[in-house]
Amino acid sequence: MRDTDDYRGLPEWADHKSEAVSAARTPAELSAPPSSATVAAAVPAAGQGSIPPGAWVDAGGSFRYCPSCASSRLVSDRGRRWICPDCGFEYFHNVATAAGVILEIGGRILLLPRTREPMKGKLALPGGFVEPGERAEDAALRECREEIGWAPDHIEFLASYPNRYLYNGIPYATCDLYFFSQAPGLSPADLDPDPDEVGDLIFASTVDFPWKSVAFESAARALRRYLKLRNLD
Repeated sequence: MRDTDDYRGLPEWADHKSEAVSAARTPAELSAPPSSATVAAAVPAAGQGSIPPGAWVDAGGSFRYCPSCASSRLVSDRGRRWICPDCGFEYFHNVATAAGVILEIGGRILLLPRTREPMKGKLALPGGFVEPGERAEDAALRECREEIGWAPDHIEFLASYPNRYLYNGIPYATCDLYFFSQAPGLSPADLDPDPDEVGDLIFASTVDFPWKSVAFESAARALRRYLKLRNLD
């Protein structure tokens, strides 16, 4: 049976509603860089719902010159594809894949304050982007070892959710895959967090969970699903 939470809050461009937005804009408008206010408005904070219609158009100004022939006439189509009318170069800004792990330790969830933008200072799960040629499961375990100096022996798949990741002014659409593992005997002494990646180790109670501090909407949705699965919500 389809879980309605799996499909609730999908971005508006997922069903191509933004096509009319790009069709109404000229090549010059499509290539114009977005204002900082526009980019900020296009990226919802955790818990604030889906991405506004046409938000991907605002990625169109991220690239101003063709990387093949250096033409300045590079045109963006909905901020997902760039086309050069001079040499025929075509680039697709495809969805990136990320993997994260929910670690339950003694009835608490391990959260990591982010030391870098985006969402610096907000709380995240151990995880990161999947590298070329890497399985999502291996990426999740690798990120655990890199960030907290430890990785579970076994993880189970939980769910995947769409997300928006704004880096250096460029919005990336991601598909975030979440896994989980219980480690009842693990203690903080067993972990060796990387200070460049992790600001601290927070073992959050499931009773008074810091929802407002969770960095990304996809992580918040995964955590809610996990707590419901474990009857901890």
